[in-house]
Amino acid sequence: MAEPENVKVVYQQLCESYRAIDDFRMKLLGLLPLATGAGILLLANDKISFVMPFLLPVGVFGALIAFALFSYELYGVMKCHRLIETGRRLEEGNGLKVFDGQFRSRPGALLGFINEPFASGIIYPAVLAAWTFVALLAQPIPIPPQASLRDVKSVSTAGGQSQPAPSAATSSTPAEPPTHAITPKSREDAERWALVVFFTGFAGTLAFVFYLRLQGWFRGLVFRRGQGTPAVQIRAVTSSDREAWLDLREALWPGDGRAEHRKAVDRFFGGDRREPAEVLLAIDHHRVVGLAELSIRNVVDGCSTGRVGYLEGWYVVPEARRGGIGRALIAAAEQWARDCNCSEFGSDAAIDNHPSVAAHRALGFEETGRAITFRKSLSPEREVALS
Repeated sequence: MAEPENVKVVYQQLCESYRAIDDFRMKLLGLLPLATGAGILLLANDKISFVMPFLLPVGVFGALIAFALFSYELYGVMKCHRLIETGRRLEEGNGLKVFDGQFRSRPGALLGFINEPFASGIIYPAVLAAWTFVALLAQPIPIPPQASLRDVKSVSTAGGQSQPAPSAATSSTPAEPPTHAITPKSREDAERWALVVFFTGFAGTLAFVFYLRLQGWFRGLVFRRGQGTPAVQIRAVTSSDREAWLDLREALWPGDGRAEHRKAVDRFFGGDRREPAEVLLAIDHHRVVGLAELSIRNVVDGCSTGRVGYLEGWYVVPEARRGGIGRALIAAAEQWARDCNCSEFGSDAAIDNHPSVAAHRALGFEETGRAITFRKSLSPEREVALS
C-alpha cells in the first residue's frame, strides 16, 4: 500500500474515533440534565413522605456519579482536542489533499468563549449542584417519646366493680410519625450549598481549561486576538508556504539576504532538518503573520540536559503584535519540544533587544547569562612573520 493510502486509512480511523467520542459526550450532555431534572421532581416532593429518609443517600450517590462523569468529560476534552490537532495536521500535509476538512475548517468559539468545555463547565456543575440540593433537602425531625401501654387487666369503676380492659381490637394505635421532613430552613441550606457547588465546579472547569491552554493542549484552536476576530491557527509549515516563510525570514534577519534565506528553505524542504528541525506558522485570515523556527540542541548555556528544544527564530508581523499570537507560537513550540522528549526549552536574544528580552520574561523564560561573542577573519593572504 502506498504511503498516501496509509495516510488516508489513518485519517479515516481518526475521524471515526473523534465522532464516536464526540457523539458519546453529546448524549451525556443532553441526557444527564433531563434524568437529573426528572429525579428531582420525583424526590423533592414533600407529599411523598416515605422517600424523605432516603434523600441523603440518593443525593450523595447521584453527586458521585455526576462527578465521575464530569471527570470523564474533562478527559474527553483533552482527547478530542488532541484528535483535532492530529486531524488538522493530516489535512494540511502528508499528501492528504483535504482543503475543507472537519478539522481544518473547524469554527472557533462563539463570541470568543462559548465552546464544548464552556458547555460542560455549566451542565456538569449544575447537575452536581442539583444532587447536592437533593441530599440536603430533608432533615431529621425529633420524635417525642411515646407513652408505654399499661398492662391493665381491669379498670376500677366508681362503683367499685371491676370491668375488663379494652381489647386490642377496640384500642386505637396512633400512626407512626415521619422521621424526616422538608422545612424552610433545610430548603434554604440546600439551596445555599447547591449554589456553592455550582460556582465551585464552574470555576474549577475554567481553571482546568486555562491550565491545559498553558500546557499547549489547545494550541491552534482557541488563541484569539480580540473580541469578534477569528481564531488564529498555529500549524507546521508546508511547501505551499515557501514564499510567505521567506518573507518572514527576511523581515526577521534582513542582513542575510533573500538568496541565503532561500537556500535555507530549500534545504529544509529537501530533508535537511538539523536547523531548523521544525517551523511553525501563525495563520490569520488565510495570511501568514508569524513564525517560530525550532531545533534540538545538545548543549545550551544554563540547561542541564543534553536534549533541549531551542527557539532559533521568533517573529510576528508588526500589525499583528500585542494580540497573543507570539504567546500562541511559544505554547505550540513548547508542546513540540515535549513531543520530542525534551524537558527544557531554550532561546536567546540580543542584549540590546529590550522588547524581545521583556517578551521572553513575560512568557516564563529565565535569563541564564549574558555574553559578547567575537570574530576575526583569518585571511590566507595575511601571514604573521615569526621571528
